[in-house]
Amino acid sequence: MPQTTYRTVMPVAIEGAIADDGAIDVESRVNTGVSEIPFGRPVKAETIAAGVDKGCLLAAASTDVPIGIAAHSHSNTVEELGTSGIKSGSMVNVLRHGRIRVKAGGSIADGQRLHYQTSTGKWVTAAVATDTIDMTAQVIARSSGVLNDLIIAEVDMSNKS
Repeated sequence: MPQTTYRTVMPVAIEGAIADDGAIDVESRVNTGVSEIPFGRPVKAETIAAGVDKGCLLAAASTDVPIGIAAHSHSNTVEELGTSGIKSGSMVNVLRHGRIRVKAGGSIADGQRLHYQTSTGKWVTAAVATDTIDMTAQVIARSSGVLNDLIIAEVDMSNKS
């Protein structure tokens, strides 16, 4: 089928993209859940999957302990990609240290520490009881933005899990 539409302007960034060429630490894991893991979202370790050395699941509860953030990669095959991220059973690039593009859940200023809001899949500056994962010790905004902007977040999970 021929391409009938094309963009005249490329987007500034995509959610879950590594933000710069600085030092990064990315760990490969397998999505052992039944649903997709969207890019730019925290993941937690999953150690129960048979035949899988290192598994992960989307961190979706306020009590989950994230090990990193799902990072986009152009090396993923079409079969591994779903509508929002990595399909079940596919390899996930988990960013443990570095900078990544994430979606803002409100106004965020450079230097603010971030929480992940589980109900929206976005990053916010204030905790919401039973709806946010406190990642303020590991994730700091390194650019400013407003609702739905893709901001740069600096991640350092080296002392977590």
